[in-house]
Amino acid sequence: MRVPPGFLFAGFRSETYWWEATAYLHKVAVVLIGSLMVDTKATVQTATALAMAALAHAAVLYWRPMRMKRLYRLQAGASGALVGTYLVAIVLTAGGQDSLVTNQSRLVVAWVGVALNVGFACWWLYEVAMRKPVRRLCRRLSARAAAAAKQREEARAQRKEAARRRKKAAAAALPAAFGVAKASNPALELAGMPVVPNPKSRWDQEWETLAKVEEQNKAARAVMGEAKLRLAGSSSRGLRHGTKRSRGAASKAATGTGRRDRVRRASGGRRAHSSSSSSNSPSSSSASPASAVQHRRNPLLV
Repeated sequence: MRVPPGFLFAGFRSETYWWEATAYLHKVAVVLIGSLMVDTKATVQTATALAMAALAHAAVLYWRPMRMKRLYRLQAGASGALVGTYLVAIVLTAGGQDSLVTNQSRLVVAWVGVALNVGFACWWLYEVAMRKPVRRLCRRLSARAAAAAKQREEARAQRKEAARRRKKAAAAALPAAFGVAKASNPALELAGMPVVPNPKSRWDQEWETLAKVEEQNKAARAVMGEAKLRLAGSSSRGLRHGTKRSRGAASKAATGTGRRDRVRRASGGRRAHSSSSSSNSPSSSSASPASAVQHRRNPLLV
């Protein structure tokens, strides 16, 4: 079964299609160091392997051979973890009785190397198998957090709006002076607030009370003025009627045109006319025209 050679350059950029060959060369070099440098000290072998790993890490950082950024991060992380492991190995292998590295320091360095490799393994597992689920979970958690934050903001805005409406309703419904707002006020019922006292300061309440008293005094003075005007008008009309009556009585007394006078004069004229008509003397005949003239004038005087 033939296997296509695409796996040798798959995943690399077109400029660095040959990078897989460098990776194989690095592996061969590590094997040769371990097999050819048997008689040398472990520290020298580890130092040589560290130099090779450092060159490989520098080449990865310089050439950036992978097409995908995730693969490049994995390759760079692997070469870096390898360099760190070699450094830990140098510290652990260096020694002897005259060495400055104590056993406690070696233990700490060993745990650092273990933590470095475990961390890289976890990162590799995340990048390869758990990246999408973890990101999906993070997005869900962030969406829930954003929704919760939005709900809190909306609730805060609603509370502020309700407080503003309650204040506005209280300002519109409360009386101007001292007192308590009525519970049957529709504005307070819509706002959903109980009966509350006037929130104004004592100085404002006293000032408004004085203004209210002044308005009441003005209204009382206006009513008093109207009453005085009516009383003056009625007295002037009485005076006018009284002068008319006095003038009429004086004219009646001067002219003698009272009812009784008219009746008496009329009866006296009728008697004089009857006496003048019954007499046959010349004096009576001469006096009859005068009595007739007087009888004719009596109706005019009446």
